[in-house]
Amino acid sequence: MLTFKILFIGDNSVGKTTLFKKIVQNEKNKEKVPSLKAEIVKVFRTIQGEEVAFDLYDLPARELLSSPQRTKWYLGADGAFIVFDITKAETFRRVTFWLEQLINYNRKGKIPIVLVGNKIDLRNNPNVRNRTLNPIDAQAFCLRLNRTSARENINNEFFEVSAISGKGLTQLLDALTKNIYKHHKAKK
Repeated sequence: MLTFKILFIGDNSVGKTTLFKKIVQNEKNKEKVPSLKAEIVKVFRTIQGEEVAFDLYDLPARELLSSPQRTKWYLGADGAFIVFDITKAETFRRVTFWLEQLINYNRKGKIPIVLVGNKIDLRNNPNVRNRTLNPIDAQAFCLRLNRTSARENINNEFFEVSAISGKGLTQLLDALTKNIYKHHKAKK
């Protein structure tokens, strides 16, 4: 059975763990994998008639930033969710940092990603003082990324979601798993 590694990465407090738990909660075919520093869950999908396993890694940002073993977390990653908070523009500006880390440490080069703008439930909240990020900026980032990844047959996507309400989550994992599978088959 093919097995692929998917990372949830991004700055602290962008909602990676909440997003991870909400996605995993909706999966019927899964098993927990023991780990000290990260939460790892294996989910199973049937893609084009083939059973495929995906190891989902929820990694604390501090582990990826300060750990001397950060290479081990990135190593062998086949895809990633790069998560940012739409109410904190600096978390979007750091998406490039996370992407560079991913490419530099996974030893596979460019891999499929899904850029996730989280916390859309706060977009019209009068108590949120920060200006929310315009989704056009993230879409443009993804388009530029796709232009540079076309040769490797990689399709990257952008979704806006609310990990709290669950809005926008249904297509998230499907999009990345299908892109990883397609990328893998194209390399053969």
